[in-house]
This record gives sequence, C-alpha cells and structure tokens, in this order.
Amino acid sequence: MIGVVVFAYIILTVLSILLKSDIMFAVALAVPTFLLGVTMYKYPFATPETVEYWGFRKSIRVVRMLGIIIMIAGFTALIIAGFMLL
Repeated sequence: MIGVVVFAYIILTVLSILLKSDIMFAVALAVPTFLLGVTMYKYPFATPETVEYWGFRKSIRVVRMLGIIIMIAGFTALIIAGFMLL
C-alpha cells in the first residue's frame, strides 16, 4: 500500500510540473498524505520500541489515531486546494 502512496505522489508531482499548476501541486501533496493516513489506519504496525514502551494494544491504538490525524491533514489540504480554485 505504501507503494501506491509513493506512486500517486510521483505521478501527481509530474503532472503538476507539466501543467505548471499550483493547484495540482497542492493535490500532489494532499492525496498521498491522505492515503498514508488510510494505510496507517488499516495496517497499524508500530515499531518494536513502541510496542515495548506502550504495549501491543495501546501501540495499535496510537498508530490508528496518528493515521486518523494524517487523514484529516490530507483532507484539509485537499479542501484548501479546492479553495485555491475559487
């Protein structure tokens, strides 16, 4: 899934450069950020240090919460890019 995020970032960045569009560049940053949040929420794998520090269940909860925060950040960036169209 992380490969999809990287691929989306590369494609959208190339499109924003070719089209010379600030809006496409904003979308190129927002969409992979949102997809990264979705990936973290769906696959909440924490590092071994995090599991050792907080325990298994709490580390999963922390990673999922971070995924939600990152999804909100990506969605907010998309909304801001939408307002750039106005």
